[in-house]
Amino acid sequence: MCLAVPRYHSGSVNSESGRPVPLSTRHVGPQHRPGLPGGRGNVDKGRVSRCATLRHVITAAVVSLCHVVPRCATLSVALTVLFAVLLAHGAVCTGASGNPAVTVTRLLLDDGTAAAAALGVAGQILGAHLGLVVARRYWALEMTDLHVIKALMGAECSTALRSSPAQGFCVEAACGATFTLLHLGLRRKPALLRVPALAATLTFLSHAGRNYTSGVANPALAYALTFRCSGFSFTQYALVYWLGTLAGTFNVIVVVRHCSTAHGDT
Repeated sequence: MCLAVPRYHSGSVNSESGRPVPLSTRHVGPQHRPGLPGGRGNVDKGRVSRCATLRHVITAAVVSLCHVVPRCATLSVALTVLFAVLLAHGAVCTGASGNPAVTVTRLLLDDGTAAAAALGVAGQILGAHLGLVVARRYWALEMTDLHVIKALMGAECSTALRSSPAQGFCVEAACGATFTLLHLGLRRKPALLRVPALAATLTFLSHAGRNYTSGVANPALAYALTFRCSGFSFTQYALVYWLGTLAGTFNVIVVVRHCSTAHGDT
């Protein structure tokens, strides 16, 4: 008969009984445990962070193309293409966002860290510019007469702000508040309901605000599209497209948190 004899380490002694401690019962330090600090866990977290930033870049590029390429067509065709692409994007790129307002919303709701949010916003701005570069390359192919005209106009820049900065601030704040409220209301709903609703809302905001600010409700997209255009200063653009959108987003979050607190107290 074979008996299982525990292995002992000469340097491990029980302080109470003075007997050796089996290796199987010795304490294993964090450095030997997978997934803990100092092990593979940090590598996995870094990889996830890089993948999330890359997804933000790709998503912002797609959103930028959604708003730029359809401008060559009529209003009805442009809105149809915008809705279709936003619908496909929402179905494929689940969890990623090309809008810094969404990233700020998640941060204020304690869903993520400040470092991850900063990387996400940087990726969104980079992706928006990347989308514009792709759009210019697309127009340069001159596949239709409209593309030829757009390519000739490519050197010029027409501002998306067609109202006063004060009025534009109010419009973008309203658009940002509407989108944030719907985003928070639908975030736990099935994708079959959430994706079409958000795509339809963004399309409606773009149509409703086309004579004021183009209803962008996206600071990264606005920075890539119109901040370099003449007509207004950088400060005025920032007031409308950055502070306006973020003000609407912040107000919605404050109201939602207040209502949640009041509901919890009752």
